[in-house]
Amino acid sequence: MKKVEIIALIGAAAIFAVSCGSKTENLTETDTAKEAVTADAENSSAPNAQEEADKLFEKAISGEIPVVAYYEDIDISYNIPDLPNDPDDWESYSVGERVDLDNDGVKELIINGPYGGKYLDARDGRVYQLAEGEGTTGQLCHADYKGKTYICHVDNSHGGREIFMMDQYNGDGEIVEATSLTAEYWDYVEFNEDVAICHFGDEKISVEKYLTLRKEIFGY
Repeated sequence: MKKVEIIALIGAAAIFAVSCGSKTENLTETDTAKEAVTADAENSSAPNAQEEADKLFEKAISGEIPVVAYYEDIDISYNIPDLPNDPDDWESYSVGERVDLDNDGVKELIINGPYGGKYLDARDGRVYQLAEGEGTTGQLCHADYKGKTYICHVDNSHGGREIFMMDQYNGDGEIVEATSLTAEYWDYVEFNEDVAICHFGDEKISVEKYLTLRKEIFGY
């Protein structure tokens, strides 16, 4: 990777520090990953749902079971220990924190890595990949809006646009709502509120509302 590209990526990562902050550890160090997490009995279908999910995550972290993953119907399943894990390598992965990303009361596992890493969900006795970073035009993060968590892919490191794709998942790994927050100012590199055309979903919104929503949802 060219030095210029690396500098650009570091800058983009800094923008996401507020909305995508996470705890990290080397893949060979699973003390944090093995911390007990109390299940939310009110939101979960079973009192021990979190405990069962944590056991599956531990098996996946150790390589005992694979992470089931698909890309455009192509099976790309993998074992976590096989992912690059050199802490000095920008393209390496590490075990991160656990967050309820699909609004079912059970916390998912974040694998930190390039472009936001990977989000993993435990269900039906297996570990599935919910989402992963998709390059500089699809940096992965999560955000809360109106009491729900959205898994987001963001393009805000290129000139002429800011694009936040927001997907709300359920506990079955299905997208139940999809929306976006966008601003377009194609003739300018930096955001220009005098010419920006903004939308929230299909609705055209003012620049003022766009900036308010961006601050509320993504923290900047």
